[in-house]
Amino acid sequence: MMVLYLILPLVFYSLVTGVIALTLPLQALMCTLLGAAVTFPVLYCWPYRFDQARRGVMPPIPFQFRGCLPILILLGIGICLSVNNMISLTPLPEWSPGFEEVGEVLYSPPFLIQILGSGLVIPAAEEMIFRGLMFAPLRDRMAFWPAALISAVLFGLYHGNLLQGVYAFLLGLVMAWLYERFQTLAAPWVFHAAANVTSIVIVNTGLVILSEKRSAFAFYTTLALAVVLSVFCLIRIKRKTNIKEEEV
Repeated sequence: MMVLYLILPLVFYSLVTGVIALTLPLQALMCTLLGAAVTFPVLYCWPYRFDQARRGVMPPIPFQFRGCLPILILLGIGICLSVNNMISLTPLPEWSPGFEEVGEVLYSPPFLIQILGSGLVIPAAEEMIFRGLMFAPLRDRMAFWPAALISAVLFGLYHGNLLQGVYAFLLGLVMAWLYERFQTLAAPWVFHAAANVTSIVIVNTGLVILSEKRSAFAFYTTLALAVVLSVFCLIRIKRKTNIKEEEV
């Protein structure tokens, strides 16, 4: 029963997106954007709010973490750059030839559609499904790390190819941690959106040199700065949320 409860939101999202793709002559990213736009409010009204009430959790209130908004954005940028560059140092890109086709789907639509879809709306639906309706119920039944690992593995598998899967798995762990610290979907969504927008901007502005080994200096400088930025942001978030816990 628990397994069914966890996968039904993802099945619903996939079905809605599939129906849109079959009925409307739109690009794949636009179909996913519309699917996410339909899925998010439906899942928020039910079962997410129902589950929150059952668990005795207050609805997410964005102003509770407004002091951390810049840090969450910087963390998204830092993790995106550092993880992408670290993956570039492994054989994963060579083992994932299908990723080039995925890249064409993601980055061929107009820039504003990429920002709206991959940068904002789709991350909202994914956070609702993978953190709000997978990680949170699992966390009620087990320790943080098992719940985070299960939700992150499912998030990685959902992306459908090895390269994206590893990237999504690692980010999924960070987003589960952010949900754990803030107890609101808004925190992992801001991080997720910042990471995706960073990728979009890099690809569309020709800054891919920062994540490619053609220029060793640019590549390793970016990697080092991104790692330092990420560690700094993680420490700041931990300290700020610890203070909040002590005040409560």
